[in-house]
Amino acid sequence: MTQLKHNFNRISFLHYTFIILFAAILMSSIASAVVVEKNVQITNGTNQGAPAWSPDGKKIVFSSDQDIWTMNADGSNQKKVFGSVIWDGEPCFNDDGSKIYFASEYVSPIYSKFISIHVVDVDGSKRVQLTKNADMRAPAVSPDGTTIVYISKLSGNYDLRTMDVDGSNIVGITDAPADEFAPAWSPDGESIVYSSEGDIWTTDRKGIRIKKLTDDEFNNADPFFSPDGSKIVFGSDRSGNSDIWLMNSNGTGALQITSDVSEQKNPAWSPDGEKIVYVSNEDGNYNIWVMSLGNSDVQIEYIPTEDADADEDTVDTDSIGGVIEEILGNNSTFVIVSVIIISLLLVVLIVKLFIRSL
Repeated sequence: MTQLKHNFNRISFLHYTFIILFAAILMSSIASAVVVEKNVQITNGTNQGAPAWSPDGKKIVFSSDQDIWTMNADGSNQKKVFGSVIWDGEPCFNDDGSKIYFASEYVSPIYSKFISIHVVDVDGSKRVQLTKNADMRAPAVSPDGTTIVYISKLSGNYDLRTMDVDGSNIVGITDAPADEFAPAWSPDGESIVYSSEGDIWTTDRKGIRIKKLTDDEFNNADPFFSPDGSKIVFGSDRSGNSDIWLMNSNGTGALQITSDVSEQKNPAWSPDGEKIVYVSNEDGNYNIWVMSLGNSDVQIEYIPTEDADADEDTVDTDSIGGVIEEILGNNSTFVIVSVIIISLLLVVLIVKLFIRSL
């Protein structure tokens, strides 16, 4: 009887130890989640929009009312670099930060009035118009600095096109009946992410491998890759109003990182992966904000809809296994070290119990 009781106590101890181990893994996963550490408004005007980082992350170019401005990443040294009597917007730097591409309604004597893509030196000088004959806008320069992706209305609705940075060698990428918006490059320059009909899509440079990443009833827009290509930041109204969200670059996972009742939009990831700049009207006017991230390299947990809707009173061992697999898939150093330490402690305890039973 004494030996039986001893064995029962040993089994109970091992059972509780497993529970502690599993809980430690879960807590380690939570500790290694992507978090917003700081959120700061860096402009204080009206109608500020379309922010984009310089390649070195030290400056931000943005539109203010109808003009193109630059500022330091902390909001200091705000300076108007280009403006005309009509609308100029949607700016971005080139690959070395020496030029700014943007969309403009500017009309030269030899072209008809369309929204077209222009380029200026970073000081606002030497303006050159690159497109004509139809509305073309939302330029984004490839990481290698050779190609611009943009949206063109030449076919009757907005499609993706690419051209060389001097406006030559125009190539059509998409030709869908719906409009495409907000194209942005992957870090390796091989893929383009964009929005269409309220969903996020990716395509290769030739428009052959097109993939739909979101498929829901919400409005998902303004996608932008993280610098390591593992995630996409985007705007979505899935929380009831427009907020900033993250997902893995394959479309799995969903993490809301703003939660104000105002509108948040136009996010862009900093080159070092530690910040996201975006637009918010939290103070009553549209201004530029910058949030600082912690653990931004961690994979975003994906919980399938059918698991989330499962009966709470039912324990699904397959779901538990899936959670463990997803947690371990994060490859967090903290998780791995915690598991190793707890496992070693468990081995020591088991050996002590075995010796005492002899």
